[in-house]
Amino acid sequence: MEKLCIILTGQMRTYESKKIIDSYHTFLSSYGSIDLYIFTWKNKGYSNSHGNPDLHNLQEDIIEENDILSHYSQFKFITIKKIVIDDFNSFCNTLNENRKRLYHTPFRYHSSITTSLPIEYKYQQAVGYLSSVDHSYSKVMITRPDMMLLRDIPLYDMADNIIYFENAHPRCMDHCWFGTPTTIIKQLYSIYDDYEKNQEMITYHDQNNRDNNELLTYQCLKNDIQIKVRQIPLVWLIYFRNG
Repeated sequence: MEKLCIILTGQMRTYESKKIIDSYHTFLSSYGSIDLYIFTWKNKGYSNSHGNPDLHNLQEDIIEENDILSHYSQFKFITIKKIVIDDFNSFCNTLNENRKRLYHTPFRYHSSITTSLPIEYKYQQAVGYLSSVDHSYSKVMITRPDMMLLRDIPLYDMADNIIYFENAHPRCMDHCWFGTPTTIIKQLYSIYDDYEKNQEMITYHDQNNRDNNELLTYQCLKNDIQIKVRQIPLVWLIYFRNG
């Protein structure tokens, strides 16, 4: 029987949304036992919709491990295997001067900061842990705590060296993607360490290009990982305003 592993990375934001809860019950409950790994930050944070911050009075709320354990215990088909909660200020204080400059540099019209830097820290942290786990997963799905599912998870026959994702926008990988453990680890094991090098390669014609999707794509290309995409939305981002 296939064994599914889900990795959630990033701020918890709207993870308690009824829409997200209902979508898990609807689209995950029939899958069997699912192992869940969560790599997040201490503060809930806010969503940034291409330059339009979705602020909320909950954004500074502190997330603790017991909050997460309590919330996901309602899903009897999910087993939490690991939770890592980091303090974002402590993370920022560890950045070297170049990375601090990059982080505090506006990213196009999307944000006043470069969010791909801490995002990719969490990716590498997650697969670093995944690589140490004795597992037999046929499929690893990476998504975010603030995403609701729109339909059943596609039952691809996963092959090594292929990344799969489904989205209405063919370049938008970072909402949700799949692979075997071998492929996901190969894709992400050095993505944060290689941040400057990867950015340099994709910004030859555009010095403001620090798009997380393009960095993910480049990490696949340089590791000879194929990308297969169907333009069908599988997940939907839930902002505070519509959660």
